[in-house]
Amino acid sequence: MENINQKQEEILVAAKKVFENFGYKKTTLDDVAAQLTISRTALYYYYKNKDALFLALSQYELNKYEQELKNAINACSTIEEMLVAFCKCFLPKRKQFREIYKLDPEESTLPFAIQKKIKSMNNAIHINILTTIFKNDKKISQLSNLGYFMTILTYSIRGIVFSSFDASTKQVENDMLSFFKIFYNGLLYTISENSEHRNSKDKL
Repeated sequence: MENINQKQEEILVAAKKVFENFGYKKTTLDDVAAQLTISRTALYYYYKNKDALFLALSQYELNKYEQELKNAINACSTIEEMLVAFCKCFLPKRKQFREIYKLDPEESTLPFAIQKKIKSMNNAIHINILTTIFKNDKKISQLSNLGYFMTILTYSIRGIVFSSFDASTKQVENDMLSFFKIFYNGLLYTISENSEHRNSKDKL
């Protein structure tokens, strides 16, 4: 995210309070301007419409979320611990985001363009964090296409979460950890198979 100045941060903090009170759908720029005790025109100078403001707020919050994830995994010593920490940050944050901004389960109250951008930002964060986690395995860290595998993993865990809307947070966490274990072992098996295949070719 590009650096924001103090005034922009003040606007985003105020906007968060307004979105929390009214939800995305009912919030207007007039509401945000009133919270800041500035004119709507002054607010327009920084954000041309509600969508631009909400997207900037989402990026601001996602930056803090990414730092939370980094801090959580940096406090761990094993990949297993890191994946548990990832789940414990990921699941509450998603639930909190929906509840704070009064979004329905599938977030369809958001314009499609905003949904797409937020998901893209989220995915980029998760791919980066999961890559960092799995690079702690020396064998996996050597994979030239690790980013590709982490992209698959990221979309897979989104599928687990979306298909488990009625399940408890603990159940979803267990499902995610089970999948992580399967995926982790699958990567190691793939590396082993590729190594055996190369050795077989060398003997020929």
